[in-house]
Amino acid sequence: MTKLLFWLLVLGLFSAAPSTATPLNDQRTLQQHFFTQFPTLSRQDFANGVYALDPDAKQSWLAIEQFPPYEIAIDRGKKNFFTPFKNGQRYQDCFVDYQQGISQHYPYWDLKTKTVVTLSQAINRCRQLNLEAPLKPTAGDLIALTAYLAFLSRDQPIAITIPPIPAAQAAYQQGKDYYHQRRGQLNFSCASCHIQNAGKRLRTETLSPLLGQQLADIPT
Repeated sequence: MTKLLFWLLVLGLFSAAPSTATPLNDQRTLQQHFFTQFPTLSRQDFANGVYALDPDAKQSWLAIEQFPPYEIAIDRGKKNFFTPFKNGQRYQDCFVDYQQGISQHYPYWDLKTKTVVTLSQAINRCRQLNLEAPLKPTAGDLIALTAYLAFLSRDQPIAITIPPIPAAQAAYQQGKDYYHQRRGQLNFSCASCHIQNAGKRLRTETLSPLLGQQLADIPT
């Protein structure tokens, strides 16, 4: 799943693009697809996901933002982030640039381990370096820490690159293939909803576009 996240966060794919397309070409093709499909939306509008397409949902979201329910998780994550480990070190010693925002750089391709590293994995790496047990993926403390770091990166453009090496390109391709693989009783792929039918309704839900939710941006 980390390779799928790598692909989602970095690029994305328009279904008509050839499998041999480069990541950058795939990215541009997908962006142009959404700009054409939703010509009244600005590039920045897509950062609001489904709320850019559904005015009623956007108003509800803005009302919730007056008293965000996620503040509890952010406060918990902040407290944990600055709480010393048993050896006296803190998470901030691992993530020295945290104040500038770091989550926009995850996941990334680690040249040393030749694997995709997510923010959660980086947090656990920090723990292990400081002789602490890693946290389970569903652990409340891990979720709170990622929430805090993600909040610090709010409004930051996703800044991920894929190194031009075969292993990293293979990880991209694996995520790309998985995203378009049909499965389940309805024979849907991720792309079926979030690319091919973005903006349409599935029962009571508006299908959000991939662009802006989990897709890196290309500078104009």
